[in-house]
Amino acid sequence: MEEGAENQDQDQVSDGEIATLESIAVDKTDENWADPSVNEETRQRRSISWTWIKEKLSAIYAGLIKMSIFIVILTILIPLVRDIYQERVIFIPFEVPAELKKKGYNGTVVVKKLKDRIGDFRIGGSLALAIFSKDPKLENQENALKEGPDIQIPGTGVSLRDLVTYLRKALCKPYKRVDGEITIIKNQEKLQLTIRVQGAPGENFIEDIKGVEALIEKGAEYVLKILDPLTLGRYYYWKRDLKSMKELVAFIWKSGPSSQERAVAYLIEGYIHFEEKDLDRALEAWETAVFFDPNAPEPYTLKGIVLDIKGKYKDAITQYKNALTHDPEYLAALNNWGIALCKLDRRADAIAKFRKTLEINPDYAEAYNNIGCVMVMEKRYNKAIGLIKEAVNLDLDNPIFYESWAEALTGLKRYDDAIIKYKKVVELDPDGDSGKAARKSINALTGKKDQEP
Repeated sequence: MEEGAENQDQDQVSDGEIATLESIAVDKTDENWADPSVNEETRQRRSISWTWIKEKLSAIYAGLIKMSIFIVILTILIPLVRDIYQERVIFIPFEVPAELKKKGYNGTVVVKKLKDRIGDFRIGGSLALAIFSKDPKLENQENALKEGPDIQIPGTGVSLRDLVTYLRKALCKPYKRVDGEITIIKNQEKLQLTIRVQGAPGENFIEDIKGVEALIEKGAEYVLKILDPLTLGRYYYWKRDLKSMKELVAFIWKSGPSSQERAVAYLIEGYIHFEEKDLDRALEAWETAVFFDPNAPEPYTLKGIVLDIKGKYKDAITQYKNALTHDPEYLAALNNWGIALCKLDRRADAIAKFRKTLEINPDYAEAYNNIGCVMVMEKRYNKAIGLIKEAVNLDLDNPIFYESWAEALTGLKRYDDAIIKYKKVVELDPDGDSGKAARKSINALTGKKDQEP
């Protein structure tokens, strides 16, 4: 009996231990499960709070999804609208004779060479503004001849370019086409390029049988003449080809120009007068360009440069401010503003403008050179040389930079080194103002060397 009772007690203890363990387990899942002070109302409030939190989290998640969709739509919509209303050109591979195909000039190659040559004209056109502190943006500007990247619209199997093409047709804004062919004139042993730009009459160019590259250059020139005469005009200015500039202006006027095209004609006329040293007529032409296209920053900047040359520095600064109103990052205006401030002996303000250009474009070589020139004025020659070297590294063929470098070396009385830099100026600008001034400096420094003990 006693032994059986003892076993019964052990069984009861075991049951109690199990109950205790179950109680602990319940407590770990809900600490208030066995707490009589937590009533049903409190439990309901807590349940409602958790439901509210879940609803808020769901709303935030839905908001993020909507925002992501909105960003995707904007990513597609912005280039879509831009491409619909921006002039663009499609180059169709040219027809070429079998004789040229054997030499590697198939239709696609001819078009590629044509577009590459147009790019060369653009670079030359941007260099035309070197005397005005060229703006690198001109070399990379978006234009009708630049093809943008294609984008696949997710989940549709349609590309952005396909959609743009469809919408442009629907809105009666088709792409302009450039096409043509090269033929051999057998009896003359000549090549003839026929090139057509949509909306303009076709044009024929003839060269010797080996003159394929010359034909392509003429074709590129013609395309720019129709689609981007300002770039072509700048290129002619860079080449100092006043005859071609005047012919281009006459061509623009003959074509029945729009207001913007009239502004281009006056811009080019201003370049002609500037090259002819007729500053008053250049200023008048650029003022008229502003009248026909008041939102373009270039004519304001050019007016400012003429006023600067005339010694009217404050008036020049007003024009630079006008240019920057229409394009806050137009570096030519900002840089020339700094030059005018320097001439007003406001060197600290001038350096601030030059540094601002470098904030916008760290590769703006003229700004480094101009800060270096201020350092030369302050006789901080070693500091100047370091800055001018930065400019030279960015543009190895700018004679003005070597001229500045020579001036700094002269300040350090390193005459032999200065003469080497002046000779580089003569090499790069043999017939220009910088080259002529460098020759005089070389003679002067040679005389100084001879006089030294």
